[in-house]
Amino acid sequence: MIMKWRKTPIEQVKKSSHSNLYLRLNENKPSPIIGNFRKSMFIHPTEDRGLSLREAARLQSFPDWYQFKGGISSAQQQIGNATPPLLAKAIASQILCYIQNERTNTYA
Repeated sequence: MIMKWRKTPIEQVKKSSHSNLYLRLNENKPSPIIGNFRKSMFIHPTEDRGLSLREAARLQSFPDWYQFKGGISSAQQQIGNATPPLLAKAIASQILCYIQNERTNTYA
């Protein structure tokens, strides 16, 4: 199976109805969305292997110290279903700014 990864040109993969099934990541471009990590096979950008759970978690911005609960399948689902922590932080920051501005405008 590893040999197939090497020989599959990116153009052929993109024509497939399952374009994320076997997708070699490009280290010079943003990664695609990790939607269902259990059913996708993201290929490491420089090595002929799939991404590890930790590498997929890093793409989602999870810190290395974060531990997923359950087995491999459960961890894959948690990574795929997660809102990336850095995105959640940015959204929460904007909501907090909005709330603080509303309070300031209300009591001014």
